[in-house]
Amino acid sequence: METAPSQNDMTIKNNPLLTRLAQWSIARGATPNMISCAGLVAACAAAACLAVGAGHAPPWETGPRGQPHSLWPAAAGLLMLVAGILDLLDGAVARNGNLQTRFGGVLDSTLDRFGDMAVLLGCSLYFARAGNLTYVLLSGLALVWIVQISYVKARAEAFVEDLGVGFWQRGERTVAFILGGLSGHVATVLWILALLPPFTVARRLIHAWRLLSGDPAAPAGSFVPPWRGPRGAPGYVAVCLLLAALIVLGPHVHGTLGASADPFGTFLAGTRTVAAAP
Repeated sequence: METAPSQNDMTIKNNPLLTRLAQWSIARGATPNMISCAGLVAACAAAACLAVGAGHAPPWETGPRGQPHSLWPAAAGLLMLVAGILDLLDGAVARNGNLQTRFGGVLDSTLDRFGDMAVLLGCSLYFARAGNLTYVLLSGLALVWIVQISYVKARAEAFVEDLGVGFWQRGERTVAFILGGLSGHVATVLWILALLPPFTVARRLIHAWRLLSGDPAAPAGSFVPPWRGPRGAPGYVAVCLLLAALIVLGPHVHGTLGASADPFGTFLAGTRTVAAAP
């Protein structure tokens, strides 16, 4: 069992509220491509907020001495929420208005990737200006995995029908950033997106190999990790709750997960000191 389009995904797509919003948008002349472009604008606005304050603590939280406090991360989280809603809405408008086109699908995927990249580049810019090498590195790694997750799927689907497996799909990444922004813990999200999505890349490669070699099924009776279950399954929900708790509570549990920590920069400074010693 994999984290693939499931009945739960279909429930989201056929949600009555989303359908009514799509019909309202269609009645006012909105097209899927217009909504996709609006989603990119929202993502870029979120990226701008992160470029200004990705490492800021929220005003209601006592951060380490010297750490700035602001609502910039929360603003980014709200804008990411808007972008996520628009990402669902463009498909709903296409389905309900019979406006689906092959180019529209290509444009939507392309703009989604631009939005993902913009958000991580915004984080990287903030931490580069702050001189925090750790989070510049984590932002770069997260960007690599986002590109690879999408690329493996697109490349494999030239030969197989669907490769929508793995936990860290776009919806999960977007929700992680929304929660990280609203809680003021964007730095913790960068740790998560730098270290965990490589497993989704590997899972997609393995699944593609199985499909292309004619052996798509896992051995009968084999253990299925909870994060490979369909969206909405108890195991999947439990994993999501654990990740949400890590994002919200992580910096309070271990300082390394906070925006003020720079373990990689400290390590490099130590090596330079040793090298300079007589």
